[in-house]
Amino acid sequence: DATAEAVDLVTEVHDLLVQLEPSLDESNVEQAVLCIDCLTEFVQGNNSQGNMALLIESKVTDAMERLVCRSEFKDVPGEAVSRLRTAVSTWFLAMLEGDGKQAEDRFLRTLDLERIARVAAEAYKLGSAAPVPAGAVAKGAPAPSV
Repeated sequence: DATAEAVDLVTEVHDLLVQLEPSLDESNVEQAVLCIDCLTEFVQGNNSQGNMALLIESKVTDAMERLVCRSEFKDVPGEAVSRLRTAVSTWFLAMLEGDGKQAEDRFLRTLDLERIARVAAEAYKLGSAAPVPAGAVAKGAPAPSV
């Protein structure tokens, strides 16, 4: 159709996430997770270098860091916070998987890696101390006999 307008989905999703991030709460956390998942998909694959370059130079890296390191989320269930942090971690990994060093250089230059490491260690401690659900087998425990 000659009247169809091109839409830059990467920029639109980026802008939505940057707008959601400061006021993240229970009503919009799932939208934020979906945005992050989309941004992750946009930077994966053989033809994603343009998307990656666009995101490297955008505000999204700073927003992702704030999401990972935020200590409180207003009325957001712990499970949703875990999904959010997992999505952000996956995005960082996807950005680092590219051919170039641009993402790595940007992250090393701008991220507070020590703070992110502390948050990751705390999340690991909380996750490993979580009770094992009824009927599940704890890691390293022998399987129940039948």
